[in-house]
Amino acid sequence: MINHYLDKPAIVIYKNKDIKNVVDFDELLWGIEEENIPCRVDIKDEKSAEKLAYKAAQDSKLGIGIGIGNDNRLVITHSKLNFGETLFDVDLERDVYILRNLGSNAARIVKGVPLKKYKD
Repeated sequence: MINHYLDKPAIVIYKNKDIKNVVDFDELLWGIEEENIPCRVDIKDEKSAEKLAYKAAQDSKLGIGIGIGNDNRLVITHSKLNFGETLFDVDLERDVYILRNLGSNAARIVKGVPLKKYKD
């Protein structure tokens, strides 16, 4: 059977399989949802947020990928950027409170509208 959902344009989020605390990541998804951009989340073996984000961006028809690794990082990148070039690279141990803004900004990049500023 073919996974037709893979063909739909969406921001792709790849999350390491070892990450159990998904409550905080709801904020990220809500930020994307508020901008009316679809997203999908898949679980992967890869541990590096940067590698997950790069692969997610390559797999996203919208060109935006988010990686959540077990290295306590969340990375957002674009399919037109080289590996190692990121739009956002966040330490989840310190910056978890900005996840909704990050989700919103990932969606805003797709829409081509100005990004939201972070609220401290």
